[in-house]
Amino acid sequence: MLKQVQHDGQFHGCQMYKLCGSVALALSLALPGFAYAQAINCRPPESFAAPRVESGPSGGPTAQTGSLLALSWSPQFCREQKGNARHRTQCSGENGRFGFIVHGLWPEGPGRDDPQYCAPARPLSRATIRSYFCMTPSPDLLQHEWTKHGTCAVSRAEDYFATAKRHFEALRFPDMNALSRGRLNVQGFKSAFSALNPAWSASSISVQTGQGGWLKEIRLCMDMRQRPRACPVEDRGAPAGAQLRIWRLDT
Repeated sequence: MLKQVQHDGQFHGCQMYKLCGSVALALSLALPGFAYAQAINCRPPESFAAPRVESGPSGGPTAQTGSLLALSWSPQFCREQKGNARHRTQCSGENGRFGFIVHGLWPEGPGRDDPQYCAPARPLSRATIRSYFCMTPSPDLLQHEWTKHGTCAVSRAEDYFATAKRHFEALRFPDMNALSRGRLNVQGFKSAFSALNPAWSASSISVQTGQGGWLKEIRLCMDMRQRPRACPVEDRGAPAGAQLRIWRLDT
């Protein structure tokens, strides 16, 4: 249980990941904004439609073996969702520009039998949505994550999102723009991330990619005490040697 609480696709500049990783790490340490300020000029919307409360399948598996923090790379998501009004608050730029965002904090079960839709969910309050908007800049996604995953972890939405935020704010991120300009593979990204977050070894980081090797999401695997653990085989993501391309935040 959770505690209650590029873009032309070309590679240029660095020719070897070892050099690019060193440059990225130096920039990340010298420029804290690159390291951990993932929301740029975030402005929660003054008004928004109440998100829909979905109903999911009942009677699903409830056993839990750990947790997974899923962090979506917003520039790639918005590249794919360009013009989709449903994702306007995240992708239009009107409410800020976003790098990594919290997709969700997911209770994990054995194999692919993950706990989901464990209890009826109430609509999130506007205050809760505004409080966590800069972490997850979509009222619909916040509601969805609480309904599908949070109800399997705690009884209060505030506790669920506060836990996710605590994990998120403890992380430091490489300079993604610098990494995007070098020749990079999945293992190279994991090494750059682990250099800034020593508790997270490569085995506890899952990198999710789309067509063409573009970065979509990273997932951090945790045990029942929410400490890093090696990702189970079904959550390991792209192989270490796979090419990784990053759509830059400044595009």
